[in-house]
Amino acid sequence: MFGLFKGKKTPPRELTHPKQLLPGDLLSFKPRSILPPELQGQTVTIKNVQSYQYSEGLAPEFEARLPSGDTFHFMLEEEGDEYLVLSKEISREQVEQLFDMDQFAELFGDNFAQLNTHTGNIDEALCAWVAPHYTQAIKNATAYFYKADKRASGVSDYVEADDNSEELRYHECEGAPDDFSLNIEIWEDGTTNVFLQKSVPLNVIEEIWPNG
Repeated sequence: MFGLFKGKKTPPRELTHPKQLLPGDLLSFKPRSILPPELQGQTVTIKNVQSYQYSEGLAPEFEARLPSGDTFHFMLEEEGDEYLVLSKEISREQVEQLFDMDQFAELFGDNFAQLNTHTGNIDEALCAWVAPHYTQAIKNATAYFYKADKRASGVSDYVEADDNSEELRYHECEGAPDDFSLNIEIWEDGTTNVFLQKSVPLNVIEEIWPNG
């Protein structure tokens, strides 16, 4: 008779798509050469899920931790096919090594910039994130960043009412080849972050599975 009072067990989560990932979940990559070397064949842990609000809608951003302890970010993008947009932040020193700084400064001027890269003085692993040439496609656009996963709750029409939001301006460049891109974020306090990005098809994923 006591069995009547037992609660129902919560069924285990089943993951069928990376958009379902939550902190603590695991994702393994195939050993594919299209991936940067540090990701090939690696299993990463989802460390955090945050959100960006762009003019075209809400985009979750996944922060992932490698076994080495290094982290990178990725978003999901759909343009006919679905892609992972991998993102690696680089330091000011690395920016100066990769780009002519006069060309780089044109990103923030009146005209759309053209950037050529030189990779002779940087680590070979970083070269896998870099295109030989970039063309600026977005200049000084506005977005909002949330230190929270907003997929379920959405965001308010009155963004300023959300204490977890922060406004930023961003510039984006398309690479040649076009699976590369470059993103520059400028925050309200003047902090500037530069990200090298690489788009890869979802089939680079070997497996995803939930925490526990």
